[in-house]
Amino acid sequence: MASENEVWKIENDLCRCCHNEGKFVNLVEPRIYLNQKEVYGEMLKDCFSIDIKPVPGVLCASTYTICDMCITQLRDAISFQKQILHCEKKFLDLYEKNAIKAKTEIIVKTEVDIEIEDDAKQNDSLMSFDEDDYSPEEDIEYELKIENEESDDDQPLVPKKRPKANPKPVPKPEPVSSKKPDSGGAKKKKEGMAEQMFIIKMEDEKRIFECSACQRKFGKRAHFSQHYKHVWWKKCS
Repeated sequence: MASENEVWKIENDLCRCCHNEGKFVNLVEPRIYLNQKEVYGEMLKDCFSIDIKPVPGVLCASTYTICDMCITQLRDAISFQKQILHCEKKFLDLYEKNAIKAKTEIIVKTEVDIEIEDDAKQNDSLMSFDEDDYSPEEDIEYELKIENEESDDDQPLVPKKRPKANPKPVPKPEPVSSKKPDSGGAKKKKEGMAEQMFIIKMEDEKRIFECSACQRKFGKRAHFSQHYKHVWWKKCS
């Protein structure tokens, strides 16, 4: 679409198909090409159903033309159109005459013929019987085989006995001891008695441990402990 302020100045002929300018051919003027008459306006209408009409006035002659490039493309389009129409007409004619055969149909017929031939050969082989090949001993062996199979099937199935599993020995309960473990109460009791058997005194700014039983004095608590263990602990126990 042209804008409102656009001005188009045409100095030469204008191609109505591509808007190129130059010395071009009128759309309704007949031309001869390869001994054939060409009218490009009619060719456009026949091929594309496009009817280009001239404008009245001074611009009529200069704006109702077509360039050489568009003429070449129009000829190619007309040729392609003729090719399509020709191929379609030929196809429909052959189809109406039932002259079109698909390749798959031929393959199917061949497979059917082969299957019928194989079945016929198989039937002939089954129907053919030669008395010289017959042996009554084979029939007797076959009957004995069937009787043996039937006798085996008539016998009842006896389930197999499973071996008895050895019983697991039951562990005997261990005797419960009636004695209660010593929780260390007696030892704590004796230690408490040892602490009560001495008196701490201060003599010459020194701490003295005095035995409450025999009033012996010791400068260290360890010495009193030895005295208590050897003398008084045995008596208390």
